[in-house]
Amino acid sequence: MRERNPRRGGTLTELMVATVILSVGVLGLFGSFRYIARSTFISRATSLATNLGQERIESLKNMSYYALQITTSAGTYTPTDPDILYDTVNYPPETISIGGITFTRYTHVSMAQMYGSNVSTVAPNYPDTGLKQIAVSVVWTEAGQVKSWTLRNLLENPNVNPLDSTITGTVSNSAGGTVASAIVVVEQNENWGATANSAGVYSFTVYHGTYTVRASSAGFNDGISGSVIASRGAVTTANLTLVAVATGSVLGTAWYNNDLVISQVVAATRTIVGDLSEQDVEYIELFNPTTFPINIGTTNQASNKPYALLTGCYNGATFDYHVDNGPGGGSWPFYMVNITSYVAPGRYYLIANATYFYVAGAWAAADAFYTDAAGYAGATKTPATPTLVDYIKDNRPCSVLLYTYGAGIWHDYVGWTDNTGSDPPWYEGVVIPNPAGHDGLGDPKGKQIVRVSSPAVSEANLPLYGRAYDTDRNTRDFLYPSDAFTSFLYPPKSTASGAFTTITGKVPTLTDVTYVTSSDPNSGSTTAFTAYITSGTQSLPYSRFQLSGISTGTWSLTAAYGNYSNTYDNVIVTQGGYTGVPNAVTTPAWPAAGVSQVQLTSSTTTGFVKGTVSNPSAQPINGITVQGGGASKVTGSNGVYFMSVPTGTVTIVANPNNLNPSYVEGIETPSVSAGAVTTKNITLNFGGRITGYVTTGTTPLAYQAITAVNAAGLQIGSGVTDTGGNFTIRNVSTGTCTVYPVLESGQDVMPNTLPANVVSTATIFIGTFTVSGAFGSIAGTVSDASGLVTSGALLLASTNTIASTPSAIVGSSAPAQVPMYMVSSKADGTYTLPVRGGATYYLSAYVPVISGTGVTITTKTYSGIIVSPSAATTKNVTIP
Repeated sequence: MRERNPRRGGTLTELMVATVILSVGVLGLFGSFRYIARSTFISRATSLATNLGQERIESLKNMSYYALQITTSAGTYTPTDPDILYDTVNYPPETISIGGITFTRYTHVSMAQMYGSNVSTVAPNYPDTGLKQIAVSVVWTEAGQVKSWTLRNLLENPNVNPLDSTITGTVSNSAGGTVASAIVVVEQNENWGATANSAGVYSFTVYHGTYTVRASSAGFNDGISGSVIASRGAVTTANLTLVAVATGSVLGTAWYNNDLVISQVVAATRTIVGDLSEQDVEYIELFNPTTFPINIGTTNQASNKPYALLTGCYNGATFDYHVDNGPGGGSWPFYMVNITSYVAPGRYYLIANATYFYVAGAWAAADAFYTDAAGYAGATKTPATPTLVDYIKDNRPCSVLLYTYGAGIWHDYVGWTDNTGSDPPWYEGVVIPNPAGHDGLGDPKGKQIVRVSSPAVSEANLPLYGRAYDTDRNTRDFLYPSDAFTSFLYPPKSTASGAFTTITGKVPTLTDVTYVTSSDPNSGSTTAFTAYITSGTQSLPYSRFQLSGISTGTWSLTAAYGNYSNTYDNVIVTQGGYTGVPNAVTTPAWPAAGVSQVQLTSSTTTGFVKGTVSNPSAQPINGITVQGGGASKVTGSNGVYFMSVPTGTVTIVANPNNLNPSYVEGIETPSVSAGAVTTKNITLNFGGRITGYVTTGTTPLAYQAITAVNAAGLQIGSGVTDTGGNFTIRNVSTGTCTVYPVLESGQDVMPNTLPANVVSTATIFIGTFTVSGAFGSIAGTVSDASGLVTSGALLLASTNTIASTPSAIVGSSAPAQVPMYMVSSKADGTYTLPVRGGATYYLSAYVPVISGTGVTITTKTYSGIIVSPSAATTKNVTIP
């Protein structure tokens, strides 16, 4: 029996049912393709609309705030809900076809204001709020229905007028009281600020927002507020406290020394000379208090000697004179033999009628001696031996004069009386009197007049220092015979006695001003004053200085008087301390321990400038920075500045860059001589700034020169527009002026001029100039083998050749480079590139190409493209 096969096939009925089911599924799948394709179309259209809107917004936001024009003539597109407002003049509708879809792009720009996080628009004639809203709507038709996509963005300008909020407050001193004339500014915008009044109160307006306020004043650390919330229409108080910079003071005494002085005179003393015989010896001692050697001369002719000696004594009827072999006419020859011709710094020079003699317990060797004709052998005047002549009379009123005969320079002189009360021919200030019971300096013999070393040094220590104290009054400068001083106390000194420290000299403040300043830029300068020390019945003057308010630290100190000055380095200033200058650690150090005496003995290769900085009412201005020759100083309450500068013509700038916004910058160019103090007073005017905008009508005009003139037609300021067409003219004096662009040939401007009423410290926006004939454009399409390039291309134009890889443009060097103009092509493949007219350009296009290996840049360059002012040149770009 045959076995049955367990496998069986499907029936016809089953096959028909399966076919029906499969057909229904396939037909459903085919039906879904219609909806998938429609969804893809909608998504693609929305993406393109979004890209077109973003492209337009970015293009408009690349413009400067003032170049973005407000919509004043608006149209309405009603098929959408809500209606779309658009600009019909500045930014008219654009039709763009991409991927078979036609889009219309509408633009509207309105003034906006912000309340909290909410933005609302205001009318075009509303005062500038500093905020503009850009609305771009893209419209297309889809399946018979109008679709739209709208994007909005904001463009802000923080420098806007009118300002709608006020910040006020008081600047206080942490040590008590207020700080007058402090400069207060908003850190987020330096143009918003004010100067505190005499009570320390300030007030200024800002645009509403949250800010940080900074106050500064010379001698104080800056004070900074916390967050200050300035609400629209409100007054916000922000008080600030300044802490004084840690400061100290320097002090000292100033002297100047520029010449030899007569330091001692003896009219007669009976003593032993070189041959051990007893003779009447007279001598004159000189001292060199300077820092340089002095040539006293070797010739015996007074008319040729740099230093000649002249004596004069009253004989009861006339004067008897003796001069270094000088002319006759009642004068006797004074034959001088100079054994030593130079006087080294800090050394004495002894002139006598003998070469070697014993006095005050020691032998003295003269550096020069004088004799008469008998002391010379023959016509050659070869010196023989001194004849111990008597040219300084014992019992007469006499004078000794050190002078330069040919130049008529009187270097130093001293005179004394006799018991008749008769005066000698010359003396400084007050003649030295004769003590009772004496008849002249040499009668009785053994008396001397000796110059003082220092008014502050005891008589016991006087011999330790150089005899240099000089006030141009004999009775103050010399110790002279009196009831208490009738014998030899001070033996004579010569070059062989060695060098002696000079701690005094001439008193500069008796004849002129001595200026003192430090290298600390925050401190001012001062002048030395005359102080007095009482000695017996005498009031002995000296020049004292104290410079306070120097920041703690290590500085240099400079003092100057006339053509003489000195600078001391490594001056250490401590908080609240008083540092004597010089001292043990300064360079140079003090001349002797505990002696802070500033010596102005060296001529300098630099010069000095001093002056007073005042306002137009001639009132001194405190806290003004003055710069010049690499130095910087700040005026004190008296408005005075003093600084060391190089020689020649020096530019002095007071209030650089309007650092104090209440005043404009002041510039002077004095001519400075080496060692000289040049006075240059500076008057700072109250001023402000003028700003404005220059356009071609559609494009900002860069590098356009702008000038401002006063009523007399004189230029009072100038500026140049930046790449956004904005210009600023700084340092403009208050009042009305006229502003206009400086045009090139063939250009015109509307309006021709604009008035500006400049207010002190304010920034005034005067309006917009529209220059025609300045710019043209290059326009066209960008295409490749497949048609218009809609993915975007970069286009560059320049009057110079353009490299395949454009050179980098760095901000610091860009102003010196040839201008390069740039634009990106639009999504519809078109471009418009504004360039300055009247030139021939190179044009390069850079198109990115995406392939399987990455992205490459395809470049195409054209040359010889001529662009005329206010005209468009068509240049279609084909890649490659």
